[in-house]
Formats: sequence, C-alpha cells, structure tokens
Amino acid sequence: MASARLNCRASIKPSRLRWSRTQLFPKLMCQVQETFKIRMHGHIGIRIFGVLLFACIVSGIQAIPEPATSPAFYAVRAVFKSSVGQRENMGFRVATPEVEHGDQRVMILTSTFSDTDFIPDGNLGKKAWATPDKVNFDQDAFQKGEYPEIETAVASLWTRKYLYLAYRCRYKSLNVFEGEDASAERWELWTRDVVEAFIAPEPSRVAHYYEFEVAPNNQWIDLEIDAKAKEPHNALWNSGFEHATRVDRARHIWTVEMRIPTRSMGVQQITAGSEWRVNLFRADGFGNDNQRCLLSWSPLQIENRSFHQPASFGILKFASPKK
Repeated sequence: MASARLNCRASIKPSRLRWSRTQLFPKLMCQVQETFKIRMHGHIGIRIFGVLLFACIVSGIQAIPEPATSPAFYAVRAVFKSSVGQRENMGFRVATPEVEHGDQRVMILTSTFSDTDFIPDGNLGKKAWATPDKVNFDQDAFQKGEYPEIETAVASLWTRKYLYLAYRCRYKSLNVFEGEDASAERWELWTRDVVEAFIAPEPSRVAHYYEFEVAPNNQWIDLEIDAKAKEPHNALWNSGFEHATRVDRARHIWTVEMRIPTRSMGVQQITAGSEWRVNLFRADGFGNDNQRCLLSWSPLQIENRSFHQPASFGILKFASPKK
C-alpha cells in the first residue's frame, strides 16, 4: 500500500479572523473550549491554554486557526491527548490505556462482563454500553497522521457464550457496495468503508486468528487466518456471528454491534481475567489503498504495509464479573 491518503485529509483554510491584543485572550479561551470540547479550568486548563498560547507566539500565528482545519489544530490536539488520560468522545467516556508486556508497551482493551445476552441492533445508546471502557483511534496505520474527522471508538462486552464489540465511527461520506444483498458474505469487503477486528484467542498462537468485518450497510465477511500456513486465508470458515449497523446522517456517525460466538473460535467459555490478542481497524474513503484512510488501533510496523501483523496485536482483557 502506498503512503498517500488523499480523500480523508482535512482541507487547510487560513483563518479570516484578525483580533487585537485586547481581544486575543478571551477569544483564545473561547476558541480552545469550542475546538477541543473541554472546560478550561484547574491545572489542566491552565496547561492547555499555556501550550496553545506559546505555540501561537513561537510560530508567529496572527490569528487563531479555525477548528479542525489547520496543522496547528492537530499539533495542539496531540498535547491534549497526552495531558488528559480520559476524554469525552462521541457520547463515550474514552480511555486509551497501555500496559507493559515483556519489553514492550501494548495497547489494552478491557471487555466488561454482562450476565445478559442481547441481539445486536446497532443502537449503542442501550444500557449495556453505558459502563464498559472504550478505546478510540484516529491514527493512520502506515504513516504519521491523525484524522479526527473519522475517529473511531470501540467497546467490548463478554458473556458465557459471546464476545460483543461496538464501534462508533465518525465519517464524512460513505463508500459501500450499493444494491447488494447484505445477508450474503461479501468478498473484498475491505475495499469499501468497513470496521475490522482481528482476534487471536490463543496468545501462544497469535499467528492463528479470526477476522471480522462489517460495513455501514451491514454487509459482512469473516475469515480464519493462519499467517504461517501456505494458504493463510480460510474463506470457508463461518463463525455465525451476528451484527447490525445504524447510520446517523445528520451527525455523520455510523455504528456497529457484533456478537461473536466464542465456540466458533474454539473457546468453550471465556475465563474471567484471561487475555486474548486483538487489533482493531477502520478503512474509510474512496479509491484504492493509496487514496483511502486506513486506521489501526494498535500501532503497526509501517514498512510492512499490511493489517496482518499479529506481532503488533494489542490485548483484549476479560474483566471479572462485579460482585
């Protein structure tokens, strides 16, 4: 895959605002709060304000950049991400934790136990999704760059029989296979807008994992992967996983719920406290892979140019039931 990402980059617009010195500070405070959806109070607020003000002075900016349309937005946004451990994101309270794993720091997603199973309907406003930890990602999988306009948040639940995943995806436009039967498995679904989960239930055999994909129109594909095999993709494997999507065109958000039978992955029952390996992906935009946005939750080896890097998988940890 080439490095270009043409259709998803934010356009650069020079701000038309020109403020006097007496206007600068109150305007700047208001702009920061509006742009980054935060409250400027306490020590964190002072730190954020100070960093932004210093950046403006050093770079000679004469006006405050418009939200989400300038390089300054992304530079300062990176500071916020490192300063604030949790933040509000598309209705989710989001955390992006990492843990020590051997000599590496590894991304971790915690799956919350549920004593109730439910049929996916794509509605992430239901009570079941109110408490699980969520992770978010908007970083390019193969080059430096972030795309907050297509930010993706993911949460997980587990029960005695199923693993649940929920995705909430920002979007600018949708690229799907039109007029096809969504009940039939769709080969090459990854060439359109899609969310993906690569799941390895046996950490000792991380090269053997299962791939699940769902598109905004609820088209799907599942695959068994053995990266060490001569023919790594087993397209005949069928997990029987259930899935549902919703598209909120007014807010430019689409959502997915997946319900994956654990037995389909050779696991009779999930054990509380156990850890699987997992990575989460998003493909967005039109054109070929040189032109689209390809996002990865757990960082990949850039030179590989493939999502299929099991050594880069993060951890899916199954939390114990609350007593």
